[in-house]
Amino acid sequence: MQERHDYNYAMYRTLYKKNEKLRSITLMQMARQQIELHRPQMALQALELVKREKLNVAQLRSFTFIRQQRYIWMHRRAGRKR
Repeated sequence: MQERHDYNYAMYRTLYKKNEKLRSITLMQMARQQIELHRPQMALQALELVKREKLNVAQLRSFTFIRQQRYIWMHRRAGRKR
């Protein structure tokens, strides 16, 4: 999983530099990967950089789903600390 994230990050920083739509899609993929790697704060950082106006309806649904996954993960984790 970490290798895929590193690859996406490299693509984000180089090839997708001028294409905001591809950058946003890549950021969403990276956010999903961060959640799977148990790094919700990093997922939030990636989601904050997504240009939602560049996404189509299906991509916006994915964005919302990923954001909800992050909140659920944070809520479950907070419940364990009590």
